[in-house]
Amino acid sequence: MKQVLILGAGALGSWLASHLAIDLKDKVEITVLDFDKVEPRNWLAGTQFYRSEQRERTKTQSLAFNIYKWLGIGINTIEAQISKDNLNLLKNFDLIIDTFDNFDSRQLVHKHCQQEKLPCLHVGFSPERTFEIMWNKNYQVPSDRKGDFDICTAEGARSFVHLVSALASLVVQDYIQNGKRREFVGSRLSLAEIL
Repeated sequence: MKQVLILGAGALGSWLASHLAIDLKDKVEITVLDFDKVEPRNWLAGTQFYRSEQRERTKTQSLAFNIYKWLGIGINTIEAQISKDNLNLLKNFDLIIDTFDNFDSRQLVHKHCQQEKLPCLHVGFSPERTFEIMWNKNYQVPSDRKGDFDICTAEGARSFVHLVSALASLVVQDYIQNGKRREFVGSRLSLAEIL
């Protein structure tokens, strides 16, 4: 069984974990790493796989509970914030998926996966309401221009998050089943595959 690590349990990470748990059931073992707690903005817009009664609980444990309750599938969790001191957490996985939303974490993961030749897929949004799904080889860490941008409060956020997380899930499935490394960029209403 393939070992998949999802970094980040926010909008993209939480839905991606739920898609993969069901679509690759019995083919992958999923682990989700995050240190954050569930906040009202995480469920109010419907952009994350959490419920209101999980407020102030850890995202990883809440996500594991929700996936088990609704899908009957167990996932593993790591409650930690990635840092240069704990990059060893990334070893022993067949695929690492970075859904972080900040420059420092993305940069650490990108450099480490490059140095160690670990397969890593980056999935993220920009303040311009665009997205990218890129493999480590072609990925350029975006500058931290986030400012006040919060995908959870963006217009049409729920649909956009579901679109990107579903597409990322299909990219991961193609990689796990066929070894293909597909890449996409786009916006809310358009997307293009990078060939």
